[in-house]
Amino acid sequence: MQFGTRLKQARKHRGLTQKELGMMVGFDEKTADVRIAQYESETRLPKEELRDKMAAALNINPRYLRSYEGFCAEDILFLLFELDDEVRLRLSKPDPLEREINIVIPYGTVNDFLKDWMKVKQALADETITKEDYNEWKLTWPYSASQTSHPIHPPLP
Repeated sequence: MQFGTRLKQARKHRGLTQKELGMMVGFDEKTADVRIAQYESETRLPKEELRDKMAAALNINPRYLRSYEGFCAEDILFLLFELDDEVRLRLSKPDPLEREINIVIPYGTVNDFLKDWMKVKQALADETITKEDYNEWKLTWPYSASQTSHPIHPPLP
């Protein structure tokens, strides 16, 4: 998912119009909606300072708005190769009858984050949280990472 899609998703999750978000980050009222539309369509890309202002206005983790290219199989593998250089990944098959391969990341913090994510996804599947709660967790992660038994927490100040 690219910057524009992420920005639009976060803006809509917060229930803001393009004009409202534009004005929150300091654009003139007359052009605020046009400017945000340009960023959402990626006709323009913001500098880091403006991207951080947008994240602050949306009350989300600024890293959520970064664009990542790693969505094709080759990019994902290259990312995993780099991670393997750092932490030595282990690959294994969970069961001889299974097609899938497991990746073991021997990095406690990453595993803790994955466990939190798995709990939140399970809570969504069990309908103990809403899709909105799940999206909130993703938008504010890692501030929303579980420190107690309940997976949803407000962002840290």
